[in-house]
Amino acid sequence: MKAKKVLLRGMIMQIVIVIILYHKYIQSLDHQNYPNRVFDPHDRLEIEKRVLAKMKKRWDVYNLQNVKFGRDRDFLWPYGIVPYTFEKSYPLEWAMIFEKTVRYVKRTTCIRYRRRRPQDQDYIEVAHLNTTAACNRGITGYFRGRTFLYLQSHCIHDRGLTLHMMMIVLGFYDQHNLHNRDDYINIHWDNVIPEAKAYLYKYRPEDSTDFGLPYDYHSVMQLYDWVYANKENVTTFSPKIKGVTLGPRNKFSPDDIMKINTLYEWECAAREYKESLSKEPL
Repeated sequence: MKAKKVLLRGMIMQIVIVIILYHKYIQSLDHQNYPNRVFDPHDRLEIEKRVLAKMKKRWDVYNLQNVKFGRDRDFLWPYGIVPYTFEKSYPLEWAMIFEKTVRYVKRTTCIRYRRRRPQDQDYIEVAHLNTTAACNRGITGYFRGRTFLYLQSHCIHDRGLTLHMMMIVLGFYDQHNLHNRDDYINIHWDNVIPEAKAYLYKYRPEDSTDFGLPYDYHSVMQLYDWVYANKENVTTFSPKIKGVTLGPRNKFSPDDIMKINTLYEWECAAREYKESLSKEPL
């Protein structure tokens, strides 16, 4: 009888914690956290439906249409965990540098990049291409199955670029895609290669969020001023504030850290709760 009471008490505690986490998740999507968003009761009902569906099966709501970068939580990595592996031919030196950056991300955010385990079905494979010098993910945010993160030599040796790509994996977009970017930077369209112009378009306010923070010149998501240039010694971006240098730093800006921890707050809280029960890291 005593054992049954202990078991029942434990079950009640789990239910209470799940309810608290659930309401915390709903509140994190409220208007006060997303000031650009028009919020109404019908929207809240829709969010609750999606949360319940996600609890039942995370990818029930999975859809490639109308992706809202920085808002659509169905594109977040479950529990803030990003399993990764390296392609067989990936240089050991580069892999060691990536591992060092992984440790930095763990120290500064709630995100956990970790090596892939046999049970991990969704993961990234860090790879390199022989035909191009580009750094590339191809898609933004969480994606089922194996996806590739291409980090060439110049990317892996530039920690700012590596962090830039790792934030794309987490679901963030480039700083210059913000809807209000024209108030902070100039785009020199005549200097941009034609096939890259699509990468410089702005997202609509309703399809993205700045998390209520100002434009961040120091973000790792701010590209160098020569990216996508059609010739040498020209710039594609220039700041409207004199003296500002554009380009990823070798560490997250304070706002980068705030955005990551805000976007993944519920996922990280759920991970910490599960780990507290199992006493083992997920």
